[in-house]
Amino acid sequence: MSAKLNRPPSGKSWIWLTLEMMKSDAWRSAGINTRRFIDFLMVEIMHNGGRRNGRLKAPYQQLEQIGIPACLVASAIREAEELGLVDCHRGGMRVATAYTLTWLPLHDGMPPTVQWRGYRNPNLNLWPEKPKAKTNEAE
Repeated sequence: MSAKLNRPPSGKSWIWLTLEMMKSDAWRSAGINTRRFIDFLMVEIMHNGGRRNGRLKAPYQQLEQIGIPACLVASAIREAEELGLVDCHRGGMRVATAYTLTWLPLHDGMPPTVQWRGYRNPNLNLWPEKPKAKTNEAE
C-alpha cells in the first residue's frame, strides 16, 4: 500500500489515535458511556481544527443526546478522568468545565500529558502478540 493512501483524507477532519494508546489498559478499560464521552470530545476537537484541546466543552444535555443516560453522565466523565484519558478543568459555580484529551497537544502548544500510560487494570488480559509470518520451509 502506498504511503499516500494511508493518510487522512484531504479536506476531512481527523484525529490521532496511536496503536500504543489503543492497546493500553486505559483505553481498553473504558466503558461504553465513557467511550461516548471521549468520542464527543474527539468530534468537538475536530470541529475546531484540533486547536481547542484543553478548552473543550461537553454540555450534559448534548452528552444525553448522543446516548449517555442522564444518570450516568457524571460517572462517565469521572471514569475518563480516572483512566487518564481526559483532564477535567472545573471552573466552579456557573463556569463550564473544560476538558483535555491527554494524548493530544494542548491549545497553547504544551505537549500532551499522556496520563493514560500510567493506568493499570490487573483484570485485563495481555494484548495478544501479532502472529508471526509463516515461512515456506519444507516440512
